[in-house]
Amino acid sequence: MPNLPGRRYFTTQELAEHWGKTAEEIEHYFKEFGLRRAFRLSEQRLSIGGDEIESFQISLQDATGAAFDHQHWLYVVDSIEVEQSEAAVLVGEKPGYFHPDFETWVDDPVRRVSVEDFEQRPAKLMLTTESRALDIEMGLVDLYVPLEETERFENHWDETLSAPEPLSNKERDTLSRIIARLALELSKKDKRCRHGEEGGKPNYQGIGEVIVRNLPEGESTPSVRTIRDKLKIAQQSLFSD
Repeated sequence: MPNLPGRRYFTTQELAEHWGKTAEEIEHYFKEFGLRRAFRLSEQRLSIGGDEIESFQISLQDATGAAFDHQHWLYVVDSIEVEQSEAAVLVGEKPGYFHPDFETWVDDPVRRVSVEDFEQRPAKLMLTTESRALDIEMGLVDLYVPLEETERFENHWDETLSAPEPLSNKERDTLSRIIARLALELSKKDKRCRHGEEGGKPNYQGIGEVIVRNLPEGESTPSVRTIRDKLKIAQQSLFSD
């Protein structure tokens, strides 16, 4: 057997077969568990305002200004449907031009995306002839799951899939009400935790100072300001009905 190169990326269906899952389960991992799709800029067709450009005319940078090689995978973070913009790079197969395979134009709506590198550092496109960043919009383009991303996901499989579900609005409101009631009771029992004499309103600054003074040794959070602000928000929940 010749020493052939290994696989560098998967389609959704290929990844499903590789993991012994269904394509629907892989889609669920994208939506709920942080699995990321990616593309490589140098392998895509680009245009600005309908005029085709070459990838060497684009500089790919992270937030600090450090340059990326065009062979780097760009991971899609956020994606929304928009109309094509002349102030954005349209990424895709012949963007803005007639597509012979689909017999259609890459037309509205397209997807405007935010991208990051493998280390989750935000990335941006810069025109080499101008000092300005450009948004990225996608036309007809296939996204893949690079091997490095499948390995990242596999290595954190247990902690990723066992991550706690976010609180529902009802659960969050219930906790806010409990916290607000506890603050009221504390203000009745400790004069440092209320304004004025017995019966005065809770002093959230004072409650925060009492809590911070009694934090376990070595702990410095939450701060007084954080406690104060959270208690104010919790109090509002008592009057939200």
